[in-house]
Amino acid sequence: MTDERPKPKYGELAPEGWVWQPPKEATPDPVPEAETPPAPAPAARPSGRPPVDPRWPAPDARAARSSTGAPSGDPAPGAEPSDVPAPRRGLAVDVNITIVLLVLGTLSVGSSVATLLDLNGYMTTAGAAFGLGGYPANEVTRVTGVTGAVLHVLLIAGTVWLSIRRIKRQKLAFWVPLTAAVVSFLITCICVAIAFSQAPELLDSLTTLPAVVTITPTP
Repeated sequence: MTDERPKPKYGELAPEGWVWQPPKEATPDPVPEAETPPAPAPAARPSGRPPVDPRWPAPDARAARSSTGAPSGDPAPGAEPSDVPAPRRGLAVDVNITIVLLVLGTLSVGSSVATLLDLNGYMTTAGAAFGLGGYPANEVTRVTGVTGAVLHVLLIAGTVWLSIRRIKRQKLAFWVPLTAAVVSFLITCICVAIAFSQAPELLDSLTTLPAVVTITPTP
């Protein structure tokens, strides 16, 4: 129900029961919300195949390795030698050479140890064989032989350990037995030289040139 009574002018008393109401302000239009873009459609996948993770080999490659029984990175059995990388072939040759040298070195060290443990007897036999007289057995020669034998055993043990370690790390190892052979030869020479120094007369007879006998024909 609207009030039909006239509104009072400025300065007039308002009629009884009339209440002033502020004019209604125009409300702004609501701001339309930003439309969210539609989500991109998923990429089409090949029919019948799951997505492939680049960190893992393809199923076909894994199946091929499992069927041949060859581990990852190794050539499959029956592959041609030309298909094997050159560094791997070189390491295989190095392993074979190293094993042969270690076997020969072990046999040589065994013979040297047996000789050095009886260095007095060896020097006596050598002197008699060359016609240089007997050799006086002494304690210095015996201790020298035992020391040389112990050094040979330690040398071959260290050589085998170092060679196996380098083979496991895929490094060249053939030079280790060769170096040990040179060291073994030097140890033997030093022990024999010390043994000769204990018999100067034997050393003199070995280094002295035999006298030249002149035969004059009889007429």
